[in-house]
Amino acid sequence: TLTESRVNVTKLTDACILVLMSITLLTFGCTRTVNGCDIKPNARCGGANLSDADLTDADLSGAILNSAFLRDASLSDADLSRAILWNADLSGADLSGVDLSGADLTDADLSDVDLSGASLNGAILRNANLSHANLSNANLTKAILWWAVLNDADLSGATLRDAHPINADLSGADLSGADLTDADLSGADLSGADLTDANLSGADLRGGDLSGANIAGANLNRADLSGATLDDNAQIDAKWRLVWEIVNKGASGRNLTGVDLSDADLTNADLSGATLSLAKLRHADLSDADLSDADLGVAALSEADLLRAKMHGADLSMADLSDADLFGAILRGANLSDADLSGATLNQADLSGAMLWWANLSGADLRWAKYTTDTKWPEGFDPRIAGAVLVED
Repeated sequence: TLTESRVNVTKLTDACILVLMSITLLTFGCTRTVNGCDIKPNARCGGANLSDADLTDADLSGAILNSAFLRDASLSDADLSRAILWNADLSGADLSGVDLSGADLTDADLSDVDLSGASLNGAILRNANLSHANLSNANLTKAILWWAVLNDADLSGATLRDAHPINADLSGADLSGADLTDADLSGADLSGADLTDANLSGADLRGGDLSGANIAGANLNRADLSGATLDDNAQIDAKWRLVWEIVNKGASGRNLTGVDLSDADLTNADLSGATLSLAKLRHADLSDADLSDADLGVAALSEADLLRAKMHGADLSMADLSDADLFGAILRGANLSDADLSGATLNQADLSGAMLWWANLSGADLRWAKYTTDTKWPEGFDPRIAGAVLVED
């Protein structure tokens, strides 16, 4: 009958609701426990023994796992972001694709682990042991790696932008194709490392050991090589070996006609009396460099940093200094005739006795630049209107 049908449908609907509620409770109400450790976000499992555990895809974000044992555990694609793993033993673990962003792994043992494709963005790895670890294509942007041990580790294709492997052991490591833009590698041991085609632009390599390293094809634009060790066994492009020589040995009086030093970090370099005519120095950093009496005729110096550079008596005739930063540069008696100084910053520069005949000063900033009565300006140019200050000879 119609009444009986309605009753049966009602019973069936109620049964379905109960089943759905049961599934929901099972799905959301159950917490997995392994050796007394609840596998859940913000778990408190310090010192827990999770060795050999299968924790694939587990959510342990924000968990406290300091001094935990996770040897040979499977944690692939797990979420360990912001987790505390001080002194944890993760040796031999599978951490491929894991999210360890913001995690603290100070003093952790990560030797022989698989961290390929893992996210370690902003992770703290001070004194961590990553010897022989697989970190290929891992993201270590802004990671703290002070004194970390990464000898013979695979970091090929890894991203280490703004990372801090200060004094880290990267000897024999594979960093081919890695992105180390603006990384702080000061004091790092990179002996025997493979850095082929790596991006080291803006990297700080001061005091680093590059002996025997392969740096062929690497981008070293604006990299700081001062105090770095580079032996005859190191493979490096001729341009960057020359930059290393200039920075660490000086090039006073050296003939460098037509050389390409564009984008080089030559801060504090001694190039006094050097011949650099026709040299390519575009976007080079020559801050505080000594270029006194140097020949820079027809040199390309556009967008170069020449802050406080000593250039007294230098020949810069017909040089391209467009958009160059010459703030506070000493240009006493320098020859700047026919030079292109359009858009250049000459704020507080010393132009006493300088020769600027036929120079292009359009858009140049000459505020508070010093000049004397024997400074030669382009015809019709009024330095006072430009903000320059006349000083006594």
